[in-house]
Amino acid sequence: MIRALARSNHDHIRRALICEPRGHREMYGAVLRPHTELTETGKAEMGVLFLTNDGYSTMCGHATLALGRFLVDSVCDDWSDPMWAGSTFSTEHGHQSNQITFYRERGEALLRLHAPCGVVRVTVPFVAYEDGSARADTKRPVSYLSVPSYATGVSVVIEVATSGSWPELGQRREVVVDIAYGGAFYIVVSASQLGFPPAQLNSLTKPTLAALNEATKTLKRIFNSNAELRAQYLQHAEHADLQFLYGVIVTAPSAIDSGEAASENSICFFANEQVDRSPTGSGVQARVALAYAKGELKLGESRTYHSPV
Repeated sequence: MIRALARSNHDHIRRALICEPRGHREMYGAVLRPHTELTETGKAEMGVLFLTNDGYSTMCGHATLALGRFLVDSVCDDWSDPMWAGSTFSTEHGHQSNQITFYRERGEALLRLHAPCGVVRVTVPFVAYEDGSARADTKRPVSYLSVPSYATGVSVVIEVATSGSWPELGQRREVVVDIAYGGAFYIVVSASQLGFPPAQLNSLTKPTLAALNEATKTLKRIFNSNAELRAQYLQHAEHADLQFLYGVIVTAPSAIDSGEAASENSICFFANEQVDRSPTGSGVQARVALAYAKGELKLGESRTYHSPV
């Protein structure tokens, strides 16, 4: 609801913040919304609106991790503060009474973030100091449990016309991709399917980045121009507003020894060909669901995702 309202009535604010001269092509934003339909009914502690160079994304794991620490720090002033009985957010609109739950014994705070895709449950470690203050513990990782993620298409063949190709594809006229949802919909495609040697993703150069940008932009355009593909693979059971292709993730085996049995490298082009510095939180969610659907990952197993950026 808030995302649609911002897009229709307040987009000048996003453009002023994200676009030049104040912002830049890769700028990303998160606007806190204390009052949403879910915070008002006690189903979330805070709402958030994510901003991109093209509009409003529906989920961002990277921003969720940062917001978790920010929100915990914003209320961690003193153990004697009423927040420990029921933490509060102070805003220009008054007092927000929804509670962050602090578990003092294990040093973790739990909060529910109302993102456009739904409620994301965030766990933020914190440290209590002798003077009575507390802050998020930057030595321990923030984690979150997101909305249900799932694969909608495995080994989907996308036809590429001669006039709509890119140089690295050569004479091939088909690209095999996967499609999955992790709070947003993604095409997941190997570098080799796009015509790039996988090693180029592990030692990324500016020319390779520019060529990948052109290939993913073309692939996204081809997919979006095909109503049948969109109808078949961008299905969301609850919200039609989420049924759009957000990004293209290019993958390759990782050259980094992470100590994990399964390790992948990837680069994500989202919104208007914006490049993500991280492996993309919602993209990782989609890829985990995809790996499970393909039988490559079992419940309880872990996988590490890297980014060359």
